[in-house]
Amino acid sequence: HAATLGAGNDSVNFGGNLTAADTLKGGAGQDVIATTASNWGAMSALGAALSAVSEFETLQVVDDATSHVVVDAGLVGASHARLAGQTGAELVTVNNLGGTAHLANVRFDSGVAGVTLNLRDATLPSTADVVNLDVRGTAQTYAFTLNGVETLNVDASNAGTSVALALTDPALTGLKVANTGLASFDAGMLGANVGVV
Repeated sequence: HAATLGAGNDSVNFGGNLTAADTLKGGAGQDVIATTASNWGAMSALGAALSAVSEFETLQVVDDATSHVVVDAGLVGASHARLAGQTGAELVTVNNLGGTAHLANVRFDSGVAGVTLNLRDATLPSTADVVNLDVRGTAQTYAFTLNGVETLNVDASNAGTSVALALTDPALTGLKVANTGLASFDAGMLGANVGVV
């Protein structure tokens, strides 16, 4: 595949067919590159960046993983992530989010379990890391782990009815939940060390 996208906010979905031979530029705007969990995992296992894939801000996992998958956002230089619902105990880990700005916008399209999000260099003492989380779906639980992230901002305006947040992040000191809309928000499953809500 070879393509250069336009100046708008573009999205390209490779299904399960993204390879190191693909040449793709997102162009200007906020662009999304998407493929399956297993395809991201296979590319990440190669241990080298997809050098001909560039100018994408968001990496998207389009399906529920069927085995443990480690995804490296650095493959395509993405700072942000969007994940389909993840059920069961298969586990999805996304590494190197946030870029040098230490800021990641993350969207969960439905409930998740066993998801770990790692920002680039987040565990270094000199960084102040922020995740803006958009949760979606009806009556869902979002069970995930952040490592070294100090601030989490949650937007539930696109979630329906009850929302349960099950979060592990020992470094978290600030949590803000906004735009709950019609959703009732249960943060009772939060871990310790949340200093500001």
